[in-house]
Amino acid sequence: MVDLAPGLPDWAAGDPTRLRQIVGNLLSNAVKFTEAGAVTLVAWVAERRPDGGTVLAIEVRDSGIGIAPEALPRLFTLFEQADAGIARHYGGTGLGLAICRRLALAMGGGITVESTLGKGSRFRVRLPFGPAEALAEPPINPPAEIPGPAPLAVLVADDSRANLGLMQAYLCRAGHRVVTGASGDEAVAAAEAERFDVILLDLNMPSLDGPGAVRLIRNGTGPNRRTPILALTAGAEEADRVRALASGMDAYLIKPIGEAGLARALAAALTAREMAG
Repeated sequence: MVDLAPGLPDWAAGDPTRLRQIVGNLLSNAVKFTEAGAVTLVAWVAERRPDGGTVLAIEVRDSGIGIAPEALPRLFTLFEQADAGIARHYGGTGLGLAICRRLALAMGGGITVESTLGKGSRFRVRLPFGPAEALAEPPINPPAEIPGPAPLAVLVADDSRANLGLMQAYLCRAGHRVVTGASGDEAVAAAEAERFDVILLDLNMPSLDGPGAVRLIRNGTGPNRRTPILALTAGAEEADRVRALASGMDAYLIKPIGEAGLARALAAALTAREMAG
């Protein structure tokens, strides 16, 4: 559910890529930890600045498992999760919230959390935006078409149900056949069993991560040793890109990625692999 308060500016100057990463990560976490109930995205103007800009408050609310009070202080620390049992059950490394905090600070804002164990959580981001005027002619984005033979056979592995569902929806809407997995181990098993045109792997997954899965696929005896493999990650650090490419991946995509961006990335990967012979 989306609840946009009256008075939100039609246009604002800011960093759309970082904003999409923050909101995408928070929504992904909320969906992951809410097995029953609802997830709501709320936005309102928290402050109007003298220069005509605004400070927007964006809140993601869920009715999920919640967080224990003693775990809240370390929640935004790299690779920390509230509970080891949560990591085993739901997957993930706890990296997403640390990235959200770093991105919010880089934009001049911040992030806070309120949570009750067993009843849900509220993550609130406050971000400043400058004034902006409407474009004279807003660009029209044509429907994205994922290139290649129809239908493509695509393997997607991600421990986030939300991200996995989004990628599957994009690909299926274009008429392609999709096989999904929730871990690196499942990706390797699927890649050993059948040939795919493209493989999309989350960089950080429980048990066996994306780079580990790629090495097994590339060095194995299955039919996907030369299949284009693209990394999916919420991280925007240079070290993440280097780790992905060093493992044998062909490209590095930052989540959340739009349908058109995914189409362009797939086209580039398929073309590059074809030219390489």
